[in-house]
Amino acid sequence: MRWTYLIPRVLIVAMVWAFFAFGMDPLLRYSAIQSLQSATGARVDIAGVRTKFFPPTMTIQNVALASARRPGKNLVQFDEMHFSLEPSSLSHRRFVVEDGHLTGVRFDTDRTDD
Repeated sequence: MRWTYLIPRVLIVAMVWAFFAFGMDPLLRYSAIQSLQSATGARVDIAGVRTKFFPPTMTIQNVALASARRPGKNLVQFDEMHFSLEPSSLSHRRFVVEDGHLTGVRFDTDRTDD
């Protein structure tokens, strides 16, 4: 067995696994914050994002969207959004939500920062 053949491939597989295990959720959280801030023009807080691949699910926790027109207020705030995607549609580049729920939705709440 040639070690010069095996070691680079094992390292590549380990790096890909490490990205999916440790880097994907923070990257999705950062992307969601940047996209929502760009769309609303106000601050967005997201506490955490968790994903699973089998079955494909996503959970977003403790989201607060600030109001751009009223400092010190949130437009909407919720505790958790959880949704499951249809696996067969992902292979066709479509995102079809099979099941989803939103818990702890509150409107026009106070913020601690402006």
